[in-house]
Amino acid sequence: MPSEVAPMRNKVSNSDLTARRGGGDSFFGFVQKQLRDKCSGRLVALMLRELGRHEPEAFLVLLQEVQFSADQRKAIRGGAAQIETEWAYMPGRRADLAVIVDGQEILLLEVKEDDLMSSGNSDQLADYIAHVADRSAEIHFVHFSRYSPLRSLGPLQSMPNVHDLRYRHLIEAVRNHENETSGRAPLSRMIREYLEDIGVDSYKQISLDQELDALTLLVTQMSGFDHFHGLGRLHTASNATLAPDLLRRLLSNAVVLGEWLLEPNASIIKQKPKSKFHVTNRYSATLLKRAISTPDPDDGLVDLPRKAVQEGILSVHASAALDKSGSQSWVYVTVGQYVTVSAATREKARFSLFVELVWKGGDGVHLESEDWFDMFPSESTATKELRTLLQRALKKARKLDGSPAVFDKVSLPAPRT
Repeated sequence: MPSEVAPMRNKVSNSDLTARRGGGDSFFGFVQKQLRDKCSGRLVALMLRELGRHEPEAFLVLLQEVQFSADQRKAIRGGAAQIETEWAYMPGRRADLAVIVDGQEILLLEVKEDDLMSSGNSDQLADYIAHVADRSAEIHFVHFSRYSPLRSLGPLQSMPNVHDLRYRHLIEAVRNHENETSGRAPLSRMIREYLEDIGVDSYKQISLDQELDALTLLVTQMSGFDHFHGLGRLHTASNATLAPDLLRRLLSNAVVLGEWLLEPNASIIKQKPKSKFHVTNRYSATLLKRAISTPDPDDGLVDLPRKAVQEGILSVHASAALDKSGSQSWVYVTVGQYVTVSAATREKARFSLFVELVWKGGDGVHLESEDWFDMFPSESTATKELRTLLQRALKKARKLDGSPAVFDKVSLPAPRT
């Protein structure tokens, strides 16, 4: 008589469990093996395994878009789930990470870092998709990469049980867990520090209560402001120490915004957007004329008076070259942040966002926020504003003579929440 209960797919027996583990079960044993193999992605998989085993709340925050059942979440939180690395899910294929509950695979995860553009990835991805395609209620697949893929991942964009996550999602998850536990999350702290050490970028806000003076100092120093503008009081040891870190954070934001632009436009952006920064100064015309009229008699050079600097604008942005761009025909889309300090009004740093479209032989289009932000924009606010600016810029550019046809292919990224 047939059983009234349907058999579970991919049921794993206890005896089979050990055979299907690809690496040592101890943390340091696994690290030692991976250092021999020189696979940085596998080290991240190990960190994910330990996070799931010892700080499951942060693990579940990372995987919040995965629709686990209530019982599965309970098993992960309670330590009843088996979380394994190097998991043989089919002959000849191993997942970097697997989550098993009651002997049933519920999640497979593949880590991609330096090998993101490997030629064998499409076949590997196809095997994952085939494995989970008819198991939408039972098993999920997560493609976990440091960078946004330059090529479309196809099925990842349409299957409900297939998900595409970034290292930045992990750094945000462990940072939030640290904050929620008031720092009593040593594994989350270790993972965050490791990801920061290897330069993983995430969007970072700036506290106007604690860091605005340091940011203002950064811009005034880069712009060559005169101390007699009343901004000399910014020169404290703490501000001077913090200023370089603020620039790094702004550059990190630019990388995130560039990835945001790339994600729906991978078919026309062939190289990763480049993050850059530069400073633009605005001067007092009267003081400049006076200086230029009296050059140094020995070498003819002019020392511009620091008092002539009336405004400094720090632009931190990401630029993406569109398809068919090169020495003969180039098209760039830029999204970025402005930090502006005015000496005339002695105001501290203020913030705005901008979008720029430029192409060879054209005047280009430049649009920026109509109003200053009252606070440093969050990732949600920044992407919402930049999406609006990009939409307006594309509409304006398409009306100009000689506007590149590739602008018709640009997709507007959805704001991030």
